[in-house]
Amino acid sequence: MFDNDHLAIIQETARTILGNPDLVLDSALPIAEVPKWDSFATVQIILMIENQEGIQFDTVDVANIKKVGDLVAMMDKAS
Repeated sequence: MFDNDHLAIIQETARTILGNPDLVLDSALPIAEVPKWDSFATVQIILMIENQEGIQFDTVDVANIKKVGDLVAMMDKAS
């Protein structure tokens, strides 16, 4: 799977969790700048992606997410 595929999955998942169907994400976007994306939303997004994609993320990587691209890289690593 390519980075763009992973970004699309993250974007759709974030739209669902954050309740914003118009949300547009890019890899350089800091998580802190996404409205309503807090630590609880991060956990929900991670769990939803793990369940939907059948992958598991490393907890150290999860703790270090600062921008959307970090999550894309985690998906690349887990795939």
